[in-house]
Amino acid sequence: MSLWGWLTGKSQISEPGTVEVYAETLPIDIGKVSTTRVSPETVRIDANMTVSRDNRGFHIQPITDYRYTDADTLLKQLSKMDPDVSAGIWNFLRLLDSGFKTIALDKNLEPSAKMQVKLDQMLFRMAGKYDFKNWDALRLNISQIANQLAKYILLRGGAGLEVVLGKDKRLYKMVVIDPITVSFKQPSKGIFVPYQKNSLSGEEISLAIPTFFWGILDPDTDSPYETPPFLPALQAVLFNMSVMQDLQRIVKRVAFPRITIKIVEATLRKYAPAHVQFDETLMANWMNEQRASIGNALKNLAPEDAAVFFDSIDVDMLETKNNATVDYKPLIQVIDQRVITGLKSLPTILGRQFSSSQTLSGVEALLYAKSVKCVQDVVISMLERALTLCLQLEGIKSFAKCKYGEVSLRPPAELETFLQLKQNRTLKNLSLGFITDEQAAEELTGDPTLPKTFKPLSGTGFMEINNSTDVAAINATRNPTASEQAGSGRDRS
Repeated sequence: MSLWGWLTGKSQISEPGTVEVYAETLPIDIGKVSTTRVSPETVRIDANMTVSRDNRGFHIQPITDYRYTDADTLLKQLSKMDPDVSAGIWNFLRLLDSGFKTIALDKNLEPSAKMQVKLDQMLFRMAGKYDFKNWDALRLNISQIANQLAKYILLRGGAGLEVVLGKDKRLYKMVVIDPITVSFKQPSKGIFVPYQKNSLSGEEISLAIPTFFWGILDPDTDSPYETPPFLPALQAVLFNMSVMQDLQRIVKRVAFPRITIKIVEATLRKYAPAHVQFDETLMANWMNEQRASIGNALKNLAPEDAAVFFDSIDVDMLETKNNATVDYKPLIQVIDQRVITGLKSLPTILGRQFSSSQTLSGVEALLYAKSVKCVQDVVISMLERALTLCLQLEGIKSFAKCKYGEVSLRPPAELETFLQLKQNRTLKNLSLGFITDEQAAEELTGDPTLPKTFKPLSGTGFMEINNSTDVAAINATRNPTASEQAGSGRDRS
């Protein structure tokens, strides 16, 4: 039985959840799917229990507490409380989000306007914009799913993704899975099977299902596990925290002025009680009590309080003369450079300013953009496979193509000159027939569909014709202007 017949209810199936697929109907084999989330929850499910927030008190912990924390947990903690790690991930994600687009391809892998409408409707439904009855705080749109995947790829080095289907066997939502909760078994050489262990029941749940997808950054040849790209930054970040805590103590002791109190012993002895005047032991104890009493009174003074004393006490300011302090600036610069290197970031992005030539800065910016694109490629690969599966479950013989906009570290206003050069090169290639009209439209506008009144230009040599004075030849290859084609819309046939 075909999947389309199963979805439309034209025939019955003997085994619920089993999809039989014929090659002439759909281009891929789907296998057995589930209408519920397979990956287990990491917390106890109880309708009467309040969901707790993550601990936000990491900033008050001493540095020694972090050294006994495993690397995965520590990276997650530092991403929320360390300014360098947090800024590194934050700016990576902001630059990575250069505009996520999904394109529907037909069986010939060409953009299809009809199938694009189906894909847009499916993603619109996934975002919950058709469903206002069922509340789901984590029912995200496709761009938010892409950002979640990118966040875990940066933090963990990989991510898992599960497609959750509704009762109608169609896409309901997508769930991003923390990769450290996924383990693998190797039943045979080169074959790795994912599974999760339920932390509450201890049950092992296989994730070798069609609706689960796994992606990692720079995979090893002999391991399916991820490697966190920011792992080398841990030593430098912890050393930086330790140095900053030491500097904080030094500043409080040396940089700020402190009050000194000198008690005139001879005067104080005169006012000692009579029963201690002739006993040195009692006198020593009484003197210590008076010193402690005066010290406690001064410690509890607020900055705006006035200090009132008898003439038996001398008050002065403590000055640190000839205090040879250590210059920490070179040390901090070395630590900063190690932190920046470990976070695969740029000095400017993390708020550092180092002397650098323009050529070197250009190379650093290029490498940073390439790093961002590597993460984008993993996200694209995972979502293309997931969305293609979802299109197949809709009974649509189509494939999904995902893409991001070009990553650039320059403001849009500064790119106008480069965009003009790109446009001229694209039109030249179109004129010579090196690219199709759809490819040119996608490069210039991001949309491969063409207006109904568009005249094919690929290989017509219109660039050479437009440079001539033959008015008839120019009009023969000229496309209508925007005002002339107003109302025609895009070609959706």
